[in-house]
Amino acid sequence: MQSITFISPFPTPAELGSGSRTARFATLAAKPKRQRTLRSNASQEILHRALAFLRDEFKARSAASDLFPPAISPKTIRASMGRYEDELPGASARGLCASCGMDVRAANVVHVDIHDPILMPLVNHLNSCGLHGNRWSLYLLCHNALVRKTIPKFSGEKLVNVAMCQHYPSS
Repeated sequence: MQSITFISPFPTPAELGSGSRTARFATLAAKPKRQRTLRSNASQEILHRALAFLRDEFKARSAASDLFPPAISPKTIRASMGRYEDELPGASARGLCASCGMDVRAANVVHVDIHDPILMPLVNHLNSCGLHGNRWSLYLLCHNALVRKTIPKFSGEKLVNVAMCQHYPSS
């Protein structure tokens, strides 16, 4: 077993008198450990266990690979297509906010009359894509900001939504 003794960085009074500090550092020299060798039969046992583990792992992966991909029946395909078709109307029911220009679900759109005083702060910064007849479409969060008499975070008034439909080139 290796032992390390604590050596103070400051010399002891006895060392000061002798002028030699080399005796203090002799105990720090590391002694090499003897390398242990495994018994021959123990190493063989470890090797056999490792190989058996690898064989079992390979068999499990092969079995999983044989089962993949699963068979997809026409019934499963029809059910998936039905769910997809059910989602389409909800995905297409979207609106564009006249303030921030964000494309949002129709459930999150508030329609405001074009003469509503709530729109006064944004009068020259509304996106014409959000105008439908005589109503502006506003994202719920933008509408809430206007109700609180603040400018919406991503509005054209703050020069965030600067790519507006009225500025697009005509086709």
